[in-house]
Amino acid sequence: MSKKTFPTSDLLSVIVGFRVSPSMNSVRDLLVHIHGSEILDDRATQWLIQQHPWLWKMRIPKDAKSEAAIAAWVASVSARYGNRHSVAAMPGNKR
Repeated sequence: MSKKTFPTSDLLSVIVGFRVSPSMNSVRDLLVHIHGSEILDDRATQWLIQQHPWLWKMRIPKDAKSEAAIAAWVASVSARYGNRHSVAAMPGNKR
Protein backbone atom coordinates (compact mmCIF):
# COMPACT_ATOMS: atom_id res chain seq x y z
CA MET A 1 0.00 0.00 0.00
CA SER A 2 1.57 3.26 -1.08
CA LYS A 3 1.82 6.19 1.33
CA LYS A 4 2.35 9.89 0.75
CA THR A 5 2.50 12.86 3.08
CA PHE A 6 0.02 15.74 2.79
CA PRO A 7 -0.54 19.02 4.65
CA THR A 8 -3.13 19.11 7.41
CA SER A 9 -5.10 21.68 5.41
CA ASP A 10 -5.62 19.14 2.60
CA LEU A 11 -6.96 16.52 5.00
CA LEU A 12 -9.26 19.10 6.58
CA SER A 13 -10.56 20.13 3.14
CA VAL A 14 -11.66 16.55 2.48
CA ILE A 15 -13.20 16.16 5.93
CA VAL A 16 -15.18 19.42 6.01
CA GLY A 17 -16.07 19.33 2.29
CA PHE A 18 -14.85 22.88 1.77
CA ARG A 19 -11.44 23.99 0.53
CA VAL A 20 -9.48 25.28 3.50
CA SER A 21 -6.18 24.43 1.85
CA PRO A 22 -4.26 27.13 -0.01
CA SER A 23 -3.99 24.79 -3.03
CA MET A 24 -6.87 23.02 -4.74
CA ASN A 25 -4.28 21.08 -6.76
CA SER A 26 -2.90 19.63 -3.55
CA VAL A 27 -6.37 18.53 -2.44
CA ARG A 28 -6.91 16.89 -5.84
CA ASP A 29 -3.56 15.10 -5.46
CA LEU A 30 -4.71 13.77 -2.10
CA LEU A 31 -8.01 12.48 -3.52
CA VAL A 32 -6.31 10.85 -6.51
CA HIS A 33 -3.79 9.25 -4.16
CA ILE A 34 -6.56 7.89 -1.92
CA HIS A 35 -8.88 6.34 -4.50
CA GLY A 36 -7.75 7.31 -7.99
CA SER A 37 -10.33 10.04 -8.59
CA GLU A 38 -10.58 13.79 -8.01
CA ILE A 39 -14.12 13.33 -6.73
CA LEU A 40 -14.69 14.00 -3.06
CA ASP A 41 -16.88 11.25 -1.66
CA ASP A 42 -17.62 9.40 1.56
CA ARG A 43 -15.04 6.74 0.76
CA ALA A 44 -12.24 9.30 0.87
CA THR A 45 -13.57 10.88 4.05
CA GLN A 46 -13.96 7.55 5.86
CA TRP A 47 -10.55 6.35 4.66
CA LEU A 48 -8.88 9.43 6.14
CA ILE A 49 -10.76 9.06 9.43
CA GLN A 50 -9.67 5.40 9.67
CA GLN A 51 -6.05 6.49 9.39
CA HIS A 52 -6.33 9.66 11.48
CA PRO A 53 -9.20 9.26 13.98
CA TRP A 54 -8.79 12.81 15.30
CA LEU A 55 -10.30 14.03 12.02
CA TRP A 56 -13.82 12.76 12.80
CA LYS A 57 -14.54 15.68 15.10
CA MET A 58 -13.22 18.41 12.79
CA ARG A 59 -15.71 21.07 11.74
CA ILE A 60 -15.15 24.68 10.73
CA PRO A 61 -16.13 26.76 13.78
CA LYS A 62 -19.44 28.56 13.34
CA ASP A 63 -17.82 31.88 14.21
CA ALA A 64 -15.16 31.50 11.47
CA LYS A 65 -16.87 33.69 8.88
CA SER A 66 -13.83 35.06 7.06
CA GLU A 67 -10.88 33.57 5.22
CA ALA A 68 -8.60 34.87 7.97
CA ALA A 69 -10.68 33.16 10.67
CA ILE A 70 -10.70 29.87 8.75
CA ALA A 71 -6.93 30.13 8.20
CA ALA A 72 -6.48 30.71 11.94
CA TRP A 73 -8.56 27.59 12.66
CA VAL A 74 -6.46 25.52 10.23
CA ALA A 75 -3.29 26.87 11.88
CA SER A 76 -4.58 25.90 15.33
CA VAL A 77 -5.44 22.37 14.15
CA SER A 78 -2.00 22.07 12.53
CA ALA A 79 -0.32 23.26 15.73
CA ARG A 80 -2.18 20.63 17.75
CA TYR A 81 -1.98 17.63 15.38
CA GLY A 82 1.02 18.42 13.17
CA ASN A 83 1.56 20.12 9.81
CA ARG A 84 1.80 17.02 7.62
CA HIS A 85 0.34 13.51 7.74
CA SER A 86 1.09 10.24 6.02
CA VAL A 87 -1.87 8.90 4.06
CA ALA A 88 -2.09 5.41 2.60
CA ALA A 89 -3.84 4.78 -0.69
CA MET A 90 -6.93 2.60 -0.62
CA PRO A 91 -6.26 -1.04 -1.46
CA GLY A 92 -6.40 -1.56 -5.20
CA ASN A 93 -5.51 2.04 -6.09
CA LYS A 94 -2.54 1.77 -8.43
CA ARG A 95 -1.92 5.51 -8.78
